[in-house]
Amino acid sequence: MDESSLVPVKDSIATKLLTVVFSFYFILTLSVTVVHMVVEYYHTKDNVIEELELIKSTFELGLAKALWDMNPDQLQPTFLGIVRFPTVIGVQLKEERGSHIREMGVVVNQQGETVEVDQNGNQVPATGFVDLIKYDFPVIYTTSRGKKIKVGEATIYSSSAVVIEKVQLGFIFIFVNAIIKTIALWVLFLLVSRILLSRPLSILTKAVANLDLSRIEDVKINIEDEQRTELKVLEEAFNAMIQKLLQARQELENINSNLEEKVKQRTKELYESHEVLQTKHNQLKATQTQLVQSEKMAGLGTLVAGVAHEINNPTNFVYVGTHNLANKLKKLNQFIFDLAGENVDEEFTQMVEERFEPLERNLLDISEGSLRIKTIVQDLRTFSRLDEAERKRIPITEGIESTLRLIQTKYKKEVEFICDFQENPQIDCLPAQLNQVFMNIMINACQAIQRKQQATGDETPGHLSIQTVIVADKFGKQNLAIQFQDTGCGMSEDVKGNIFDPFFTTKAVGEGTGLGLSITYGIVEKHQGRIEVESELGVGTTLILFLPLEFDSNKVK
Repeated sequence: MDESSLVPVKDSIATKLLTVVFSFYFILTLSVTVVHMVVEYYHTKDNVIEELELIKSTFELGLAKALWDMNPDQLQPTFLGIVRFPTVIGVQLKEERGSHIREMGVVVNQQGETVEVDQNGNQVPATGFVDLIKYDFPVIYTTSRGKKIKVGEATIYSSSAVVIEKVQLGFIFIFVNAIIKTIALWVLFLLVSRILLSRPLSILTKAVANLDLSRIEDVKINIEDEQRTELKVLEEAFNAMIQKLLQARQELENINSNLEEKVKQRTKELYESHEVLQTKHNQLKATQTQLVQSEKMAGLGTLVAGVAHEINNPTNFVYVGTHNLANKLKKLNQFIFDLAGENVDEEFTQMVEERFEPLERNLLDISEGSLRIKTIVQDLRTFSRLDEAERKRIPITEGIESTLRLIQTKYKKEVEFICDFQENPQIDCLPAQLNQVFMNIMINACQAIQRKQQATGDETPGHLSIQTVIVADKFGKQNLAIQFQDTGCGMSEDVKGNIFDPFFTTKAVGEGTGLGLSITYGIVEKHQGRIEVESELGVGTTLILFLPLEFDSNKVK
């Protein structure tokens, strides 16, 4: 190692700078060399094609004469003359209709295979000729009267191997030239950078290495450079830094005396700020959840009001109209028989009945359809309880059944619903909000079953069991337990611990807001109830709502 340097050559900044610069230089040189070689390759390939064109002009007359005279023996010397050219590896002659007449060397046969044909016409698979270059030209015979007649088509074959053989020496010269220039410039740059950069930097390096903060006032460097170069600027900056360090040391000594007290004071302020932020954050989450719930309920009320107004009345018109039309149809039937008289024959009676039977059946279908629409509208009204914004005692299974009928239409193929209502007590509650709880839980269960079917590829319908029983809690208070048990994909322990957090969701983006179970938890808590969850991955989930039979108004917040 040089005495004027504290680091070996391989670790010096000059070498690293050289490595970076010449890495780009090498890539650039390599790219230019490759481009040069590619251009040289294609230029040589064009020359090979031009040579094939010259061969064509030389042997075209002989080929045309042999074909016109139908003299195959005359083709042999012509073919031998063509394949003797260094750029030619094969020749092929076809008649005007496309069938092969004669071929020699490496050619593509009628089956599209690359083969090698000897003088006797024997074919063997060709190897080493992957990229063939071919030149096709028509064989034209000129008659004694000057008329030109196409008598066939010839193909002369060359290959990329021929082109590479012509340019490989030039490739070597280009590549070696680039390497020699790169190495020479590399060595020159290294020597110059060591003289101009490494030695002055070593002075600064020694000063930094011997820096003693306890005696920093004695540190000063001096780079012997007559001109104001970057290194001279670095020297001035280093000496200025030493002065600032002296000032900073003095300030640190002054601050150190009361630092502990300031840290305690700042810690206290941060803790208080954190408490305030945490309180605001909790309030914000609660407000967001309440706003979303209010918007959902308001939207549902608007939907049901629209359904009641826009669907229920026209459905009544249809329902009443079908009954009136059925009565008039019966009267028309009777009127026809009255016109026919008492002695009407059986054939006439059967014909009339056959004409009226489809009409009666269609009216019956219309009547049943209108009844179904009325039932759906009634279920929506029961689900939303628009007229019950205050607490009311109702049979709890009524809301479960109306909600279930709404959901069954969407998931009837994927899910089999099983109800076991052992108890149906009347509970003091907000019906619309409890119906929203039932819908959130049922939809989550059905979607879990769908995800399991998609993951396993098993299209067998899953099961969602709903059961109601009355149980007593540890204080002896009677509660209605509503159990929702599905055979869906289940949850891990980590997921189960976060399902009631606002905006937490395991669904894909756009499929859920992460507020459904958070709202559910809030509604159940508002009813002084609680929720228990059991789940196993790949097996399913059981969710149980516990609602008190008697609401304690003294606990209302």
